[in-house]
Amino acid sequence: SAPMLRFAVVSDTHFWQSTTARSSFISASDARAVRDGLLVSESDSVLPLLLSQLAAFARSGGDFAIHAGDAVCGGASFKQPAAEFVRSLASYRQTERRYLGDWPVFHIPGNHDMHPVEGGTAAWRAAFCSPNATGSGPCKAQDGRVPPSY
Repeated sequence: SAPMLRFAVVSDTHFWQSTTARSSFISASDARAVRDGLLVSESDSVLPLLLSQLAAFARSGGDFAIHAGDAVCGGASFKQPAAEFVRSLASYRQTERRYLGDWPVFHIPGNHDMHPVEGGTAAWRAAFCSPNATGSGPCKAQDGRVPPSY
C-alpha cells in the first residue's frame, strides 16, 4: 500500500509586527463591549510558538503544512497601514524560514492576506510564492502555471 502523508493545517495567525498602528487597533478592540477573540496583541509570541511546534512536527516525520489563510492582518477590517502590511508579510515569511528552513508550507490567501489599500494578492504572492530549495514554489502547479485566482 502507498505510504500515508502526515501534514499539519494551520490558519488565522493574524500576524502583525508590534507598531503604533497595531497598538491603536488593540486599544480600540479591547474597548469594545464584545471582543473579536483575535490574538493580535500576542502576535510576537504566538507565531514563534506555532512555528516551533511545526518544526517539531517536521522533525518527527511530518511531510508538509498548509496555512489556510489569514497569515497577517491585511484586508479592510484591520485598517493596517500598507507599508506595515508588506513588512508583516516579509517578517512572517522570514520567521517561518528561520524555524522551518525549506520544509514545505503551502499558503492559501485569506481575506486578511489582501492588500489593505490596493486589494489583491500581489504582495502576498511576493512573500509566499518564492521558490524553495527544490525549485518549486508553493503557488505553482507542477507544469509551472500560476492558478488564475492568485
